[in-house]
Amino acid sequence: MALAPVYRRPLIGVSAILLDKDNRILLAERLSSKLKGFYGAPGGHLEWMQSFRVCAVTELEEETGVKALISNCDVIGVDQGFAPEEDHCWVIVYVSVKKWDGVPMTIEPDRHGKWKWYPLREIPKNTIPTLKALCYRLADELER
Repeated sequence: MALAPVYRRPLIGVSAILLDKDNRILLAERLSSKLKGFYGAPGGHLEWMQSFRVCAVTELEEETGVKALISNCDVIGVDQGFAPEEDHCWVIVYVSVKKWDGVPMTIEPDRHGKWKWYPLREIPKNTIPTLKALCYRLADELER
């Protein structure tokens, strides 16, 4: 009897994009995972039957202690990434969080460095490439 073929699918990640009153983005260095050493926004894997907005506010609170309502969130971008050397492929959904409560804290110090605000055109060089592209796009839109 032949075995059924195994179909591989990309992982789906969601990032919560927060801009402060000065249009700076919240980022921290990843200290674990396949993206170790890269700067990223709060986020994580989409769970089964979870909406993008619910995932964004859940990950935001888990990683930073900041609370937000899904009614204050909108999808602002979708991208994809590949790491063939690690046999890794993903789709990333970027969710803008327009209003929130709290001050970002490092809740998971084994997983993230300190959360800091960066001007959109002055993000760290080792920011996740798809997020870097989003930051530059947002900066262009804000300058219009």
